[in-house]
Amino acid sequence: MKDSTAYMVTDILRDVVTMGTGKTANVSGLDMAGKTGTTNYDADAKKKLGLKNSDVPDSWFTGYTTEYTIAVWGGYKNYTTPITTFDRGRYVPQILFRTVMTDLVAGKKTPHFKQPSSVEEATIVKGSNPTILASRSTPDALRSTELFVRGTVPTKMDKEYLTELDAPAGLSAEYDNETNSVILNWTHKGPDTELLLGPVQFEVSVAMDGSEVQKMTTTTDQTVTFSGVELGHTYVFYVKAIAGDIESSPASTSLLIEGQKEPEFNNEDGNQGNDQGEENNGNNNGNNKGNNNKGNNGNKGNNGNDGNNNGSDNNPDEDGSDSGNSGDDSGSGDDGEPDNGTDDGSQ
Repeated sequence: MKDSTAYMVTDILRDVVTMGTGKTANVSGLDMAGKTGTTNYDADAKKKLGLKNSDVPDSWFTGYTTEYTIAVWGGYKNYTTPITTFDRGRYVPQILFRTVMTDLVAGKKTPHFKQPSSVEEATIVKGSNPTILASRSTPDALRSTELFVRGTVPTKMDKEYLTELDAPAGLSAEYDNETNSVILNWTHKGPDTELLLGPVQFEVSVAMDGSEVQKMTTTTDQTVTFSGVELGHTYVFYVKAIAGDIESSPASTSLLIEGQKEPEFNNEDGNQGNDQGEENNGNNNGNNKGNNNKGNNGNKGNNGNDGNNNGSDNNPDEDGSDSGNSGDDSGSGDDGEPDNGTDDGSQ
């Protein structure tokens, strides 16, 4: 027998004890192979003996490792006495095999079956006829790794198409104080160009302070500038790759724009900067306590500085001069004449 045949048959029989009818015989951690078997009554015997279809006269299990082979038969001395159960009937050979093999390999390191150079592995599409190789687009449920005699591996491959996109990587956000904008940059590992019907695009979105995500733009570049930033807010940016109907999971990054938020003004009472004059662009709140000249008080047209005439109101100096500080009063008196700004304190 060729070494390729021996190994490939052994590989098939491995499945019997791991997922097939010989699981009861399996010894955990041991590379082994095996085969179950039964004999059957013919139709005449079943009829004559009144047997059920599940009744059998014999049950077998034969298994082996790289060092030991054990074959176990189960049945009754009288052929006409059927095995009618499983745990205490059909499975008895497997239970005996497992018990004996466990004792034989205890404390030993049993070598695994070694794949010869005449055998190679390839992943194929399950159920394909003729057999074809699986591609990256083949669903996992249709992929199966099988053995082939070297030189007989199929050459035709399953059609490959785009099924998923990698997410953008290395997404960064940097605030530019001079332009009051945020610059986004990222990288992306794209699929093979032959699988694409068009270029990979990137959809960029943003949310401020936990608000609803808003789409900013779609671009083929790997950088975007976000303008009109408001200070004192936290922005979260999202970027996902798109190719046709295929979308990647989004990459995200957040950025707090430090600074004081702009205050909101309430100007319901009008201009609070001019307390006295309707058209006064200066300061009408000077203290003109020493001056009883009505022409110099409350002048609505005064655009100058009323100054502070803080001389004594009731006790003028004997020489008639005002001891207060004379300001520069460019307003007009009662007679409408311009005031030269000099107040002698006279009544």
